[in-house]
Amino acid sequence: MNRSAIRTGAFVAILILAASRPGTTLAQVIVPPQPSNLVLVSVDAQVVFDSVSNLYTYTYRVSSSAASPQEVWFFAVRFSGSVVNPAAPPGWSGFVHRDRPIVSWAATDIGQLPPDFVDDGNVVPSPFQIKPGETLDGFSFQSPDPPGGNQFFAEGFTKIPAVTEDVGELPQQGAEVEDFTVSSFSGVTVSPTPVSSTPFAGGRRPGGRYVPRLREHRRR
Repeated sequence: MNRSAIRTGAFVAILILAASRPGTTLAQVIVPPQPSNLVLVSVDAQVVFDSVSNLYTYTYRVSSSAASPQEVWFFAVRFSGSVVNPAAPPGWSGFVHRDRPIVSWAATDIGQLPPDFVDDGNVVPSPFQIKPGETLDGFSFQSPDPPGGNQFFAEGFTKIPAVTEDVGELPQQGAEVEDFTVSSFSGVTVSPTPVSSTPFAGGRRPGGRYVPRLREHRRR
């Protein structure tokens, strides 16, 4: 089952449950479910080795196509080995996941909210998100491991699906949030990959320079 079907199915289940409760009216859709992979992203990676610290510095530049219907609010890179010192561009936060070998960044700074802003309990877009046709650099980290090919993920900003049983009630957050490895646009970039300990058995070695090849496919 694809990501859209999963999210839509969970959302429909909420509507049915709310409508079946005694004494309630049909649930009103406040925020319909939306896919978060409606972005077309390319990633330019640069790797520099420091012989003093014996660390590679990985730097990423993320570009969103002008044809992207959504703004990019989340970017992540899968790696092997180890990663330290993640850094993020202004308005973004970066960290290394504890449960899996992924480093990710998110546009977490929502800036100055207008005086008439009404908090409806949903997420607020950040002015630092990557808009269609724009490019943002400053995503970086260090690693003792040399570069190799691996996967990146980029997710477009969407509101969390919400319904309410009666007009005037606060939205109920109900639809399950999919893992970003499922709900994102994805492609190939460069990231830390430890040198294999398997002895070389002869034959042609891979070229020393890795050139990433993106594939046109695709927060929490």
